[in-house]
Amino acid sequence: MNKRAYTYVDRTLAIVGNHWMERTWSAFLGNTCSLLQKHCEIEWVAGASSEFVVSNDDCRLDVMDFGEVTWSEQNSVAGATLVCLQQRPNLEVCVKTLAYHENPGIRRRVSVRNRGEEEVIVRRITLEQLPILPDGITVLTNGFEQAHKALDIETSERGIALNRKDGRGIITGIDGGGHYSVFGRECECCCLSVLGPKRLAPGKVWKLPATYILPYAGDLTDTVRTTYAHLLMQLRKQTRARDHVGEDFFSSDV
Repeated sequence: MNKRAYTYVDRTLAIVGNHWMERTWSAFLGNTCSLLQKHCEIEWVAGASSEFVVSNDDCRLDVMDFGEVTWSEQNSVAGATLVCLQQRPNLEVCVKTLAYHENPGIRRRVSVRNRGEEEVIVRRITLEQLPILPDGITVLTNGFEQAHKALDIETSERGIALNRKDGRGIITGIDGGGHYSVFGRECECCCLSVLGPKRLAPGKVWKLPATYILPYAGDLTDTVRTTYAHLLMQLRKQTRARDHVGEDFFSSDV
């Protein structure tokens, strides 16, 4: 059985996936239109996503406020990566999504570059926006022990779980913690954000913490002890490697 991760891009769709999960974007717009948990055939998103939000004092920019979308594919020992680059006159957003070969997780890294001639102050970046319906889902926090119907908190927790009644679910989070809004006051149903302010001089890049999605089916405690622990180890290793890379994050595979 082939468990290697893969990417695929054509004129209409861009896809990254592995043996356990597959994520699909509109190749033209650059927004997520499917997040499929394989084998149990669970579609996690209901409609198209706003993908990300970059907020400053003057405006709130999401995927629809950027121009042409450029896609590229990378492969490494760790997995297969889909790179999405979106630009507007003074700002560039790069989203790199990696599906692991040997782990069910899919990791996502967002970085922002100031392309203009003046300093930009970013107040908040929403790194992940998934339109997940709340029907039959419980949000688990505090080591996946505390249950909520909705969530809107700033926390150092690296992960939360969206748990279905049938015991299947996903663990998602921000490496290092951040702002989690699930079925809360945000427009989207699951939002992971990092708060600023961050001052970006012309030409400078803000490399944001990784976010991730890890599917599970069955015993969540066992998943946390095994595949989730392995995923966090991978994230730490890749973050250390990324921190040794210079400002040109867009050409790096870490």
